[in-house]
Amino acid sequence: MKLLPCSIPGMFIIENKTFKDARGSLSEVYEDKPVYDALNFKNVLELEVESSKGVLRGLHYQLGSSSQAKIIRVVRGSILDVAVDIRRSSNTFGEYCSTTLDSERKNQLYIPRGFAHGYYTLENNTKLIYKLDNLYNPAASYGIAYDDQSIGIDWRLGRKPILSSQDASLPKLLEAELFE
Repeated sequence: MKLLPCSIPGMFIIENKTFKDARGSLSEVYEDKPVYDALNFKNVLELEVESSKGVLRGLHYQLGSSSQAKIIRVVRGSILDVAVDIRRSSNTFGEYCSTTLDSERKNQLYIPRGFAHGYYTLENNTKLIYKLDNLYNPAASYGIAYDDQSIGIDWRLGRKPILSSQDASLPKLLEAELFE
């Protein structure tokens, strides 16, 4: 496992070795001890999400004792993955980091607690795996509008994104409940 720092301290792209031969390939994508030692991350919940091309999910987060760190991996297709620092006390408050994750490169993104997360699917039938360090709590779930101009995320949208009704009505960053 190789950790490549993102533009915001604490976030990392995770690259794993892939071994290829005539039969195909093999990648070790997650092992508790090295991930815990490097990131202080302990997986307690894994989610699988499948989306069509053009779907935008987010920007989502949980507050308080329900906050979550995440490791995102694409197992089929590709996404533009985005995380926004929503810690008011942070020097990078309101800044975002984005990267393309895809099944070909098998790269992953580690997002610590204190960030809102979202992604835009670039291919049909894209499938993601989320590893989370805390259980989901609907009462602690919040979000920020993906198109908030104060953040200025370049989603590289080729067309109007497909949004849930919940995501279409999320507040702007400065109107949302955030981390201190």
